[in-house]
Amino acid sequence: MDFKLDISGLDALKNASNEELDKIDMGAIGALITASVKSEFDASQDPFGNPWAALKRPRPKSRNQNNKPLLDTGKLKNSFSYRVLNANTVEIGTSVSYAPYHQRGTSKMPARKMLPETSIPQAWGNIITAYFKSLK
Repeated sequence: MDFKLDISGLDALKNASNEELDKIDMGAIGALITASVKSEFDASQDPFGNPWAALKRPRPKSRNQNNKPLLDTGKLKNSFSYRVLNANTVEIGTSVSYAPYHQRGTSKMPARKMLPETSIPQAWGNIITAYFKSLK
């Protein structure tokens, strides 16, 4: 399960010179966005800031002390990584087999989106804008 993040159409980059664009390291952007995805697990929210549905049943304290969704073992959260595809695109994702069930939900479980499906979240846009400004 992955999301391809193409930065070429972002407002922050529209007036950038070729020299400025050449300084962009998509690996750095991938690392920043992946860190953001992982922090959203701790906040129990999707990339747009919408809270995830609470757990129906409390988990044993040994598995999930705060009873937050998707944090029983940390495997899913820690599985997110990135891969640079080209000068403008990085892929953020996970290969954990059960991730799509959490992303889309099932008849017995609500969706808890970890990645956007189409548009870039404002928080990610802000991260990319801050990164770009740090290069100047």
